[in-house]
Amino acid sequence: MVDKIQVTGLKELRKGLKLQGPLWPKALQRTNKSLANMIVGPAKSRMGGHTPRAGGRAAGTIRALASGTAAKVAVGSNSVPWAIGHEFGGGRRKTTQQFPPYLGKTGYAVYPTIRSMRAQITDMYGDMIDELVEAAGITE
Repeated sequence: MVDKIQVTGLKELRKGLKLQGPLWPKALQRTNKSLANMIVGPAKSRMGGHTPRAGGRAAGTIRALASGTAAKVAVGSNSVPWAIGHEFGGGRRKTTQQFPPYLGKTGYAVYPTIRSMRAQITDMYGDMIDELVEAAGITE
């Protein structure tokens, strides 16, 4: 149950933006990153709240990533590789008993944030894409 929001027609939009000039595909990437950043703040709050001590450090690793085809939220870093344990939990093995109980793909911070903001994300992304298309001068 990975929470994704699929965008129909994104491939065609990218083609249209490329035809408008070399700067427009980067503008789409920036739009995607703005969308991912909407999720980061609330997800960090949630992560720090459910396991305050270690979760605070794990929350610091939540960040937005984007390309021309996707907006993503990443958890973990080289210095905090265990952060993902605070997202999904553990406890079944001795090596994962320091984490909250295992929730599977339900998650504790990022995935619940995406689920709770789904309608807002969809509306906001639609508005952002409309603005981008208008600014690029793309007509149907």
